[in-house]
Parts: sequence; structure tokens; C-alpha cells
Amino acid sequence: YLPYENMLRYIECADVLVYYQHKASHSSASASALTGMSTGRPVVASDVSIVPYYEGEVYRVMPDDANALALGIMDICYNEDKRANMKEAQHKLLAISTPEAVAEATVRVYEKAIAAK
Repeated sequence: YLPYENMLRYIECADVLVYYQHKASHSSASASALTGMSTGRPVVASDVSIVPYYEGEVYRVMPDDANALALGIMDICYNEDKRANMKEAQHKLLAISTPEAVAEATVRVYEKAIAAK
């Protein structure tokens, strides 16, 4: 176990973050990927849990495919354009993922539902 502050220091030292899961896994790697994105690091993650909903924020690989995982890591490490595009997509996702932004979006949904009555 690492305290959150220490974990962020390690993440900030990484060139790429890898969150690997098996198909049947229901771990918190998706939330961990979001934490990794918040540091601006490129993320390679298994395409399970909520990861399939990420569009360009994460380099998605099929679970249980070691070759795809290795290729994803290499692609991110050596493709500067892909890293830049990923970072831009991460910034957009994080901007709409703040508690305030989520609360505002939720209020809009309720207002539409009330207006539709």
C-alpha cells in the first residue's frame, strides 16, 4: 500500500502507465486509469470494465493479449503524435469529469425530465 501522495509521485516518474486486466476481472483498473490520466501520462489499458468507453484518452488493448500489450506500450513510447493526441483527449475528459461538471450535467438532465412532464 502506498499513500495517495506517494503513488502520484511514482506515476509522475513513469513514461507510460499500464493497467492490465483479465476478461473476468472486475478490479478498479479503470478508476486507476483515470487517476493516471490526471497526471498527463499516456495510458495503455485492457479493454474491459469502463475502458471501452474511453475514445482517445487511453490506448486500449484486448485482455489476455501480451503481444497487443507490448505493441501498445511501444507505440505510445515511440509515437509522439499519438501521445499528444491522447493528452489532449485526456484534458477534455478530465474537464467534464470534475465533481462540479458532473453535478451541472446531472441538474440539466433533471431539468429536462421535469420540463418533459
